[in-house]
Amino acid sequence: ALKQVREVQTSLNLTDETGQISELDLNMIWDVPGKRCCCIGDDKQIEARHNSQAAEKLQLPSSFSRLKAQYGSIMLEHVFRHLLKSVSWNATYVYDGRLKSTAKRTQWLEQQVKRLDIFKDHTCPKAWIEIADEEEFMEAPSHSWRNKTEAKACAALARSILNKGMVTANQLAILTMYTGQVAEIHKAFEKCPQL
Repeated sequence: ALKQVREVQTSLNLTDETGQISELDLNMIWDVPGKRCCCIGDDKQIEARHNSQAAEKLQLPSSFSRLKAQYGSIMLEHVFRHLLKSVSWNATYVYDGRLKSTAKRTQWLEQQVKRLDIFKDHTCPKAWIEIADEEEFMEAPSHSWRNKTEAKACAALARSILNKGMVTANQLAILTMYTGQVAEIHKAFEKCPQL
């Protein structure tokens, strides 16, 4: 596949998520014939984990932050997917207060949050839901934690959001850190046809 890619002549090689790329992957991209190369990424993210001894021996830039220092960069400062207030910590401490948002985009996002009607503050759509204490448990042979009460709360919240008719089940994502909890959430969702 790489041999075939090398035969493709391009005027611009555009690579996204280069904040997470290793020097070996990046040099494969640079090996593709092209007049210009544009790397898009976030050097504030955790750098790709790799052994860069070979790169240092060959004096290759081994991370996006080193690439940026070597070749220069343009920082895209506009926040598009989030209300600025909801990413204020990142904006202040990670991006040195340089992030901004247009008034038009902010107004549109706030309107969507208001329509959803699940957040106390529509300018900062984050919610912490206190769940009554219930012991987490493991179910053999798995060694992964589960919590039935939290799974039921997730299902109830998802059902409430879907009932408002603004989003479909395919647009809703629930994240959990444990595979055991994934199984519990699936069980809770099976009881609701919408989910």
